[in-house]
Amino acid sequence: MKITTQVLCCTVLGFAAILLPSKAKAATDDDKNFLAMAAQPDQNEIAISQLATQKLPIPP
Repeated sequence: MKITTQVLCCTVLGFAAILLPSKAKAATDDDKNFLAMAAQPDQNEIAISQLATQKLPIPP
């Protein structure tokens, strides 16, 4: 598989995981803060994947 296809697939799967309803419910503000901090690396990875798909040259 080409690298751009792999990155695009990872990005699509990442968005699907974010958009799917989660069963995790935060009971307190500490729980909400923890869940927000735990999700941040995933959001960063998605943003980096999107940037990579824009910047990588598409091979012929």
